[in-house]
Amino acid sequence: MNSSKSLNKKIISGTIFYAIRQVLVTLIQLISSILILKWLDPVSFGNYSIIALVLGLSQLIADGGFGVYLIQQQSEIIKEDLSEIVSFQFLIYLIIHITLLCLYSFGYYSEILLYLLFTFFVIPITILRASNYVWLEKKLEFDKIAIVEVFETVIYSVFTLILAYKGLGIWSFVIAALLKSIFGYILIKSYKSWNYDFKFPKYNNKIKKAIQFGISYHTPTLINYLRVAANPIIIGPILGMAAVGIADRAIFFAWLPLYFIGTIQQKVLFPYFSSIQSSNEKIKSNFEFIYYFSSILDKIFYIPLIILAPLIINQFYPVWKDAIPLFYIAIIGNILFGSLSFSTFPVLNGLGKTKIIAISSVISVLVTWLLIYPLIHYFGILGYSILGLLIWIIGLIPGLYLIKKHIYNVTLLKQFLNPLIAFTISMLFIFFLIKITTISIPLYIFLSLLGIASYLLILYFIDKKVVKDLYNKLIFPFLKK
Repeated sequence: MNSSKSLNKKIISGTIFYAIRQVLVTLIQLISSILILKWLDPVSFGNYSIIALVLGLSQLIADGGFGVYLIQQQSEIIKEDLSEIVSFQFLIYLIIHITLLCLYSFGYYSEILLYLLFTFFVIPITILRASNYVWLEKKLEFDKIAIVEVFETVIYSVFTLILAYKGLGIWSFVIAALLKSIFGYILIKSYKSWNYDFKFPKYNNKIKKAIQFGISYHTPTLINYLRVAANPIIIGPILGMAAVGIADRAIFFAWLPLYFIGTIQQKVLFPYFSSIQSSNEKIKSNFEFIYYFSSILDKIFYIPLIILAPLIINQFYPVWKDAIPLFYIAIIGNILFGSLSFSTFPVLNGLGKTKIIAISSVISVLVTWLLIYPLIHYFGILGYSILGLLIWIIGLIPGLYLIKKHIYNVTLLKQFLNPLIAFTISMLFIFFLIKITTISIPLYIFLSLLGIASYLLILYFIDKKVVKDLYNKLIFPFLKK
């Protein structure tokens, strides 16, 4: 009993630290992402989206899922296991990097490959960093993880802005990514340092199990990369790399609130639900609690984003104005369905239902590749956001079925409707005020705050208890004390 209370206390404490981390990281990313639009055009972002896609995919392959495998295991992490796993990861990395070097030497896609060859030096540093990271995550030391990730975000954002201002273009991202990984590794190594016994890895039963678990766990992410790849591969040749960059930034800002909440959920809920797999009642009550607060909080973040984004773009970044319609269409689907999806995935992962998530992700990528060309052909760049909305709608019914099947007797209607009703009424009120007032940033900031206040007030009349809970806990509380 005491150990259970201690675990819950540590999870809640970790959630608070990670929530603070996510607030800082999101604010830094938001500010730097807005400022950098001044110095980099849509074409630069379009080209870099290819580099980021290939790098992310390669990091995922090099990781092999070993980190989550070690976290999910009940046993302690030992030096021998880490040495074996890290050696195997380095072998995969070397194969990928040498392959790119060979392609570059033969002159294939030389400019993009040159950026990738330098960016790929991030991977070995990330591999070494990951072992320290896994140890902290398994120990639920989220405060230390939060410090490292905020520090890395500051390093990346500051150097990206400085280098972009100096006119380095895409090299701004490449150099900043390298500096971020180096400084991040130095800091995290101060918390936990491992001495590895590097040797040529053998494909034994332990590595096999780790890869199998990792494939199941990372399949949604891997498939998501395949889905995102449709942007440069399909949109690029048809509409140009500027359109790719516009779509990339519109989707980035439209998803920012969900990533804010989802990142905390993924980090904290996966180890927590792994520890309560045998208690159906705990699973049910905590999932309902998580989804309700997610559904409330995402709309708090979306209110100022919806009000301020078009004003800022039109006044300061007119070259990006074509991103505004994409941004709004993407937001519709995210507000309706995003919090449910982002609450469900880490819970099912913690319960070991990784294959279910993998199947749903496969359906998502198939729909993307089947529909993106006709949607882009008929609707232009707007087709990319329309596609995202259609994917949410298509996935709703099977998603609800899976939730009902694996989280027993769960109820979701109140969690969905109450925040949505309050949000809709408050936004209609704010849009009415916008129509009868003059345009100015200070006024729109005031209207954003008024929108949040009216949203919470309406929600209070609908469900007083949940608003009181939100007020009493102050920071996003994923779990009941």
